[in-house]
Amino acid sequence: MSGPITSMIIPDIMIDPIIRTMPYTVGLAQIVIGLVIRFVVGFVVGLMIRLMIRLMIRLVVSFMVGPIIGPVAATFTTA
Repeated sequence: MSGPITSMIIPDIMIDPIIRTMPYTVGLAQIVIGLVIRFVVGFVVGLMIRLMIRLMIRLVVSFMVGPIIGPVAATFTTA
């Protein structure tokens, strides 16, 4: 869900200074280079955000849900 947001907002902030410093790229070449850089940066940033969200969910599940389910499961497993 964060993919489209990061691929549109964050790369523009990070990419425009790089593209503007390339004086010899014109027209189509500048557009292609910009799109490739935006795609790569958007993919990497989106991937990092997704990995951090997964890590946070795992931490919440292990620290919050584990202590609640553990005693309940123990009552069913002990005979």
